[in-house]
Amino acid sequence: MDEQIKEIDDLGIEYSIINKNDFYEKYYPLKSYNFWESVETDINYIQHRTSLKSTLNIIKTKQMFGNDTNKAAHFEIPTGSYNMPCENGITLYFKWAGKQMLACDDKKYMEKDILYHLSGNCPALSKKHQGYWESRIYPGTKSGLYLFAFKIEEINNIILFHNHIELEIVTKQELQQSVT
Repeated sequence: MDEQIKEIDDLGIEYSIINKNDFYEKYYPLKSYNFWESVETDINYIQHRTSLKSTLNIIKTKQMFGNDTNKAAHFEIPTGSYNMPCENGITLYFKWAGKQMLACDDKKYMEKDILYHLSGNCPALSKKHQGYWESRIYPGTKSGLYLFAFKIEEINNIILFHNHIELEIVTKQELQQSVT
């Protein structure tokens, strides 16, 4: 873990390390959303799982991209679980300050500057089909997405940035061009 923290220190970003229970209580209010009633009003926090290498690249470039055919960056809403696993070691925590929309068929919804919440119960999108699948933001989004903390799976604490990092969503090709 010390090596991972050193890599963060090398970026020159000010942060605090806080207990995860304090974090969830004060900074990232986990609750079980009534998804269909809350989606356009109070889902302001989203998260993304990734590796330490990707986390460092996101912080350095202030950019994210999607790695699948729809090119969107993928997120989850908090579901009320304090023990959500980090598949690849890191969970990034974001605040979204922009437009949101329920969506079913992602081929119809690919506009920038919108946080889409997709249902897994398509084609009928209604309160009778309450299957949340994932959230997406598409390339071209330049504002509204703020990275403010992350959790390394091996530790029980959260790294909380003193200043939020605003990110843009780009395609993988755009990210590669900006790094070279």
